[in-house]
Amino acid sequence: MIHSPTNADVAVLEALLDEDIDTSDIPDGTDWSDAVRGKFYRPVKKETSD
Repeated sequence: MIHSPTNADVAVLEALLDEDIDTSDIPDGTDWSDAVRGKFYRPVKKETSD
């Protein structure tokens, strides 16, 4: 069951140092060679007539 964080939960996370956080299971996301700028961008439609 997922619960919303309490003030105590947030305080514990804020007290952690960056060195204490285990990020070994997160893959490196440094390969941006196939990235395309604006691929999913769709401009907002504007009404052009009155």
